[in-house]
Amino acid sequence: MKRLTLAASIIATALAGTPTKAESFSPNFSLPAVNGGGNVSFPSGGVVIVDFWASWCGPCKASFSFYNRLIGQYSVTVIGVNEDKVPAEAQKFLKNTPASFSLAADASGSVYKQYGVGSMPTAFIFKDGALKKTIYGFNESEITNTVKELVK
Repeated sequence: MKRLTLAASIIATALAGTPTKAESFSPNFSLPAVNGGGNVSFPSGGVVIVDFWASWCGPCKASFSFYNRLIGQYSVTVIGVNEDKVPAEAQKFLKNTPASFSLAADASGSVYKQYGVGSMPTAFIFKDGALKKTIYGFNESEITNTVKELVK
């Protein structure tokens, strides 16, 4: 019975979007911008969403229009971290799916590994550098509700 209770607890925690191992490390990074114009770094404060995406990811396309709206509605910084190995693939994606937020290129996968990402898209939501929520897949209402709570 104890094993069943433990298993249920683990599953419930995972489904609740509890932060992963990323909460125990520094979220800081500096990566080249996707457009080649300098670097994109983790900001020092406020509510920040670091969203990992790739050109082949269908839900990532929907997330871009959502994030474009979100940054207009709330005081939140969004950084999209692209995992394409070939920069031209990201550029092609962006021609049809523009972003009004910062985009970083992580072709080496170093930040992907640092954050422990396992699927696309994955959003890590921080407040003042502390991880508050990890969301696997694209869930507009969960992201919105988390941001609303954190910007209070």
